[in-house]
Amino acid sequence: MMRIAHVTTIPLTAKAFLLRLFCSLLQQGHNVSAISSAGEGVEDLERHGVRHVTVPLTRRITPVRDMIAIVHMVADMRAQRYDIVHTHTPKGNLLGLIAARLAGVPFRCCTIHGLYMSASFPLWKNILFALIERFTASNAHLVFLINREDVSIATRFRIVRSSKIRLLDGGVGLDLTRFDPDRMTKELKDRERMLLGIERDAIVVGFVGRLVEEKGVPELLQVAERIRVSHPRVRFLFVGPSDHAKHDAITPESVRKQGLGSSSLFAGPRTDMPLIYAAMDALCLPSYREGFGMVLAEAGAMGLPVIASDLGGCREIVDDDVNGILVPAGNVDALHAAIVTLVEDGELRRHMGEQGRRKARDRFDDTRINEHIYREYLAGMEGR
Repeated sequence: MMRIAHVTTIPLTAKAFLLRLFCSLLQQGHNVSAISSAGEGVEDLERHGVRHVTVPLTRRITPVRDMIAIVHMVADMRAQRYDIVHTHTPKGNLLGLIAARLAGVPFRCCTIHGLYMSASFPLWKNILFALIERFTASNAHLVFLINREDVSIATRFRIVRSSKIRLLDGGVGLDLTRFDPDRMTKELKDRERMLLGIERDAIVVGFVGRLVEEKGVPELLQVAERIRVSHPRVRFLFVGPSDHAKHDAITPESVRKQGLGSSSLFAGPRTDMPLIYAAMDALCLPSYREGFGMVLAEAGAMGLPVIASDLGGCREIVDDDVNGILVPAGNVDALHAAIVTLVEDGELRRHMGEQGRRKARDRFDDTRINEHIYREYLAGMEGR
């Protein structure tokens, strides 16, 4: 039996992306702990048999609380004598790996869910983030990356030694028994549209994610206003929370004050995502940066065509003109043209949706990805 701890900044990350891995490890007889701040998701983790440890982790830079969080984590790691500590998210990776090293954890690994660098950032900012990631990786025995472009950047700029890198081909993976369009009847789809206030014959372009500028929400709202005039049957459905912790947060109220969003609906955060995708005809994710566009993979698994920014984390999922359309990030005209193309061609939507579902089955099954992670755990412990 191995004692394994995963560190995330907030428990919702562990619940959303790691719970199936945790359950697999528990079924094999291993002891699993999740270390994070308090918040939504803790009860779900504990209900599945995961021990949760609350530490004062924040998503912002808070030096005093960060030091306290490290002290708490070191104390727990020494007391529990974990064999493996696996960290996630920028803050969780940085602080969790420092704590694990101080605690003398035998095998330390992290998942970088997208290098936090962008062509839109000034040079000094990219250099700063590269140095932080390099320091973080220096405390890990193994680093999981989730897209090929990040592997190239990490090795080219010596952020991570190539011998430490493992590519998770398919990101953190999907539960394909959950994201299965065959489970969605026409009655369920029609009922969900009715509850959302969407007409049965409308063409629905969806967005799923945090409502922040970085996700390309302003550009999508501009396109929505253009299409409202030329294609009145089209509705834009925004699903996700307003991230008030971010300086670029967008709220439905702020959208209305700007006179935008007259053809847009805001559903807020939802947990019944397969049903939400079933109510859509296409998904759009026009992010400025994306480590791995998980919502694109989910939508593809549900048989939806997708439109996404031409970024490394989106290219892992979207094959241009096959299962979706790639557009330059921040380019409103290109985004408009891509949406109009899908809106006007139902046969193209159907064909791209089929291709997306096929790719999801081939690449994004989380059972295969979790087995890969487990094999690396075993090899890492053997190497220690």
